[in-house]
Amino acid sequence: MCELWSFSLIHKILLVGHRLVLTSVRAEDERLFRRAIELNLPIESYWHLNKMIKEADYTMANEQSVADVKALYTKIFQFSASFAIKEADRDWLYKMGRGIKVPD
Repeated sequence: MCELWSFSLIHKILLVGHRLVLTSVRAEDERLFRRAIELNLPIESYWHLNKMIKEADYTMANEQSVADVKALYTKIFQFSASFAIKEADRDWLYKMGRGIKVPD
């Protein structure tokens, strides 16, 4: 028997800039970010994405190589692409996850 809570979706906004931020509300100054992407995530996927973003932040804070951070961002973009609400955002995430340069 499936439990009801396992099908709940969480609405989050992925702010893409110098760093990635996962938030529940729009940023007061979105000009600091390249893109704001709305996501609907299952609870388990939310926790997984949150963990990946924290790992990327930790990697940046420890001044590890740019290639390491870029690899983590690529994984985050690939993972979150299927949860984007808007098709344009989904396409952008998919391309960024494949290393294809796209305009903001």
